[in-house]
Amino acid sequence: MRCERNLGPGLARNKGARAASGELLAFTDADCEVPGDWLRRLDEALSDDYAGVTGPYAGPTDQKLLPQLIHQTLRYSQRDMPSYMESSISCNLCFRKCDFDAAGGFPEYRLPWSRICYFGNEDEEVAHLVAKKTGRQIVWLRDNGVYHRYRTTLRGYWKQQAKYAEAILVSYARFPAMATRTTSYSRAGGAVRVLAACIALLSILIAPLSPLTLLGIAPFCAINAPCVAYVIRTSRETKKLNTLALACYPFLLFTALAWSKGLALGVVKGLVGLAYWNDR
Repeated sequence: MRCERNLGPGLARNKGARAASGELLAFTDADCEVPGDWLRRLDEALSDDYAGVTGPYAGPTDQKLLPQLIHQTLRYSQRDMPSYMESSISCNLCFRKCDFDAAGGFPEYRLPWSRICYFGNEDEEVAHLVAKKTGRQIVWLRDNGVYHRYRTTLRGYWKQQAKYAEAILVSYARFPAMATRTTSYSRAGGAVRVLAACIALLSILIAPLSPLTLLGIAPFCAINAPCVAYVIRTSRETKKLNTLALACYPFLLFTALAWSKGLALGVVKGLVGLAYWNDR
């Protein structure tokens, strides 16, 4: 089944869900590979006590440095995920079809200048709506991950991360209750890392190679030290340990700055969206 034209990933998934005849709906992404027992594990985990099942990535499909860094730092951020939440990841997701349909599926809404449905955080949105409709939470099945084709260029990764950050704030504008629900993203900790990254960058630009620079980057280094240590400790590619150690801090700074851009755009688009949706 194919859509006649691109109207956004949420709408495409909804079209597939409407055509499905089974009791369960399982979702993954075009850039993911699932283990052989993935569907069975989802089915076994989805009891009457839960609204759905979601889970993490199992690893990168590409062993280059950037995908390795992306995966290892993501593993660190998800190491203490709660077992139950009102959030999900669309590449590793299962709902009952009746619950998915009752919640309206993936939200289909647009910003005023766009011809396609807004996307970027539609997986969290649909989980929030299904959990709200059913009164049950989503299970985080941490040992049933899928393999992901992470971005292999810094430009592609920058655009992706900025889009994620932007989309989260647009989601909060559209569905304010999401801001207080249990999610697969870090809120306060993520905001602190973004702020520390901006301070570090300003200190580098204003007073390069001076004591002020060291003072400005010290909070960023301290906040991210546990992540760097985790990446080095858990890496199985021993030949890449030195490279990972050297690249981890610049990579984390790059990621946080991409999020700062996305958050700024998200504020603007969220406010514009609110005005547009309220007028309709």
